[in-house]
Formats: sequence, C-alpha cells, structure tokens
Amino acid sequence: MAHARINLAPLVFAAACILGAAATEAATVAHYKFDSGTADTKARGKGSILDSSGNGLNGTPYGAPVYKAVGNPDSTLALRLDGTDARVFVKDNPRLALTHSLTIEAYLYLKDDADEGIIVVRSDNRDVHDPYLLYLTAESYLRFSIYGDRCGTYEFGRNAALPHHQWLHVAATLDDASGWATLYVNGALWVNAVMPCRPAEMLAPEYNPGLGIGGSIVGSPSQRFFHGKIDEVRISDVALDPSEFLPPP
Repeated sequence: MAHARINLAPLVFAAACILGAAATEAATVAHYKFDSGTADTKARGKGSILDSSGNGLNGTPYGAPVYKAVGNPDSTLALRLDGTDARVFVKDNPRLALTHSLTIEAYLYLKDDADEGIIVVRSDNRDVHDPYLLYLTAESYLRFSIYGDRCGTYEFGRNAALPHHQWLHVAATLDDASGWATLYVNGALWVNAVMPCRPAEMLAPEYNPGLGIGGSIVGSPSQRFFHGKIDEVRISDVALDPSEFLPPP
C-alpha cells in the first residue's frame, strides 16, 4: 500500500515560532511601565507600581514620586523622582535572584544637577550587598556593578557623562557563558568588560531584601536617590542582543 508523504516543514517552522515566542516572553522577569497612574499626580499605594510581565512583581512607591506624561515608545507615563527620598521598592522574589545572565533596561531623563543616583539595584539594607546594580556617579557616568558571595564587588563603566535634558535608553547585560558585561546607550555600545564574578543569589530576609528603582533599599546606609525621570524599567534573565532591546526614545 502506498503511503502519503506529509511535509513536516511547515509544522516544524510553526513549532519553532511558538517556542521562540515563548522563550522571548520567558526572558522578561519584570517590566515596570509606570502607566497605571494619572499625569501630574503622586504615585501612592502598596503594590500600585504594576509589573506588566505577568509575574506579579508589583512595586510600592516611597517618597511620593510623580507621574509625568511622556511620549516614549509604548509608554504614556513615567515617574519623576526628586533625588531626595522618592523611589520604588519591590519585595524580593526568587525570580529576581539572577545569578547567571541578565539584562537591565530603562529610559532616563537627567536633570542639570543630576547627582549620583541608583537606576536599578537588587539588594538588602546592608551596605555593599548588591548582587546587581546599575547607577550614575555624581558626574553622570553610567556604572554597572555585580556582587558575589565569594568574589566581592566588580564594577565597570566609562568616564563620559550621559547627556541631560533628553530621553535616553540605557541597558546593562551580563552573558554568563562568556563573562562579558556590556553597557549600551540608545542601543549603541557604550563600554564592555569581562566580569570574573556572578551575582549572589541569597539575600538576608531580616534585612529587607528586594529591588530598588530610583534609590536603594529602605534602611540602607547608602541611599543614592535618582534625580530626574525614569520609564520602562525592564529586567530579563538573559543577555539580550541590542536588537531585542526596547526601542530608543
């Protein structure tokens, strides 16, 4: 009996597309668009900073950051932070314990008097226990830092100030296989280095661990509040290619 031949190529292609889409979605650990408020009002309420990734890692505003209208891609609102006490705190979660590859992205708008300020940090309120940290120095230099339990802290960046009074997309990536860590500004390579360290997994539950946006963890001896506007903070558990970043503003 003759058997009909079935062309499996379309099925394989469709399955690959589905798996590829699933892999891309799985890469996003948390995504804060800051679109759940009203322009020119203060962000308030426990868990009111919504995580659009679907993982439920909602954040709580402190110090009354203000929602501001913006025209960034796929965004209508951002958070304005005063550099004094405004920030967002996300309670620690195993999804945030990225110990291999990772990507941190954000849109930033810096003021003239931008001081040293944290963009994103996973930490507790002990000093220097920051498994991953993306921040600005007092000179508006972009820095990426990793803390490991057995290797201490490794940090790198470029001594060039980010421009002020315009929206920028910044990204930090760490590729576990190669060790390369890279900083990008508006999708272009800013600086890179090989990291001999990987982020620590565990933080002490008695020290209020979590994720800080725009400032360190509540109770930390080194706060470093961000002064300016932040939008579209996205954290991924892979080292994204620049073609996969959020689009430049």
